[in-house]
Amino acid sequence: MDRLEFMKVFFGKKKAKVSIADFDKYATEDIKEGINRAKRFLGVETEDINAYAPVVTVFPESLVRDVNTLYLYQDGEVRYDINRLSILFFGDSGFYFYTVLVDHKKGIFYNDKAIEMPYIQINGIQSAYYFKNKNQVNYHVFELTLALEGLKDIVLPIKYNLINAQTPDIFYDFEQDALDLVTNLRKFLREKI
Repeated sequence: MDRLEFMKVFFGKKKAKVSIADFDKYATEDIKEGINRAKRFLGVETEDINAYAPVVTVFPESLVRDVNTLYLYQDGEVRYDINRLSILFFGDSGFYFYTVLVDHKKGIFYNDKAIEMPYIQINGIQSAYYFKNKNQVNYHVFELTLALEGLKDIVLPIKYNLINAQTPDIFYDFEQDALDLVTNLRKFLREKI
């Protein structure tokens, strides 16, 4: 079954035997292609952006704006057809931010945006862990914000969980891997600012 056929079945109304793991294979391919696309779009090579490990986030576009997306909720996991891929790359004297929409149904990218900035442009680093209701879905979102001098802030949702009345208390706690990512990134950026 090709990608389009698979996605039609995966997001279809009929209960068909397709797995999240199969969807994740397509999504992983898309993310790898997105990282390469970002480098091409920014005009950088790997050696230009190796001062710190890149921060790569993928989250549903419906989390940040009202868009019609398809999703599948199965076995406590959710997958969306349209996601926002955002990447922070770090060079010796500055950082690069790239973001793009990924349509996993077709494996296409659109609305690329990128910026290259010296570290000195960062006025502050904020992290937040809060509830958000978007399109009648409740999320618990952990996000990182880079406040930039004279420009719009860069906001990266690092982790999100769907929340409802049956959500176990453990989902309200900090996830250590996300907390470590933000803590270590803060330490790196403090040295550069």
